[in-house]
Amino acid sequence: MRRTVLVSDQPALLRMAAGLDFFQGYPYGCTEQRLSRAAAFLALRKFRGVLSEEGGEEASARRCATSSSGSRRRSTPTAWSATGPAAAATSRSRPGACSSWSTLRAGGFAVDQKLFDTLTNSLDQALRSDYSHFIDGEAFAERAWALSALADAGKFNPGYAAELARRAQFLDLEGVSEVALALARQGDTQSSTVEGLVGRLWDGIVIRLYEGKEQYGGLQQRFTGRNGLILPARRAPSPR
Repeated sequence: MRRTVLVSDQPALLRMAAGLDFFQGYPYGCTEQRLSRAAAFLALRKFRGVLSEEGGEEASARRCATSSSGSRRRSTPTAWSATGPAAAATSRSRPGACSSWSTLRAGGFAVDQKLFDTLTNSLDQALRSDYSHFIDGEAFAERAWALSALADAGKFNPGYAAELARRAQFLDLEGVSEVALALARQGDTQSSTVEGLVGRLWDGIVIRLYEGKEQYGGLQQRFTGRNGLILPARRAPSPR
């Protein structure tokens, strides 16, 4: 008998692995859950060597292919995605779908290039301030999401990034972080623009002192009423 034991002084590693296991077995089949499950399989590929795991490549490829085909079936000719088979197609899932598909491509998986191009073209239109399909009151948030998703896809737009950075006072903390991340993916991590955005993020973070140690204590951002069409889980995460 041959037995292998993995020992680590990083308990967070095991918690992260357990979280990936949870997402792999997620039973729901809407667009966001499919993309999230594919993201879990992609992330797990990076952990296999660390956790001394072998096999499972076929299952990963099958899940990733299923997520891609599911998104294609639930998209309109203008790349507006639906969250589920019976749901109406909206623009809400586009940034998440774009980021997830970009990650799938980077992982060596094939995606529908025609639909991917249609998706990125629609997001490029959503960068414009005169775009006609914004949800009422959410234009700046949607533009920030579009900018970040396009940066994931390798189609970063520096002009709109600069505009959104200059008008960061209209963005919530999530929007500010999306613009900062988009700039960072292009190698811009120390410019005055990025420093200004990072400063706004730090200003919005509460740091508490507990038993002599500094800990994260929440956000100082004042939450205002948002349009009911903006859901907390409006985009699918991608492993970054």
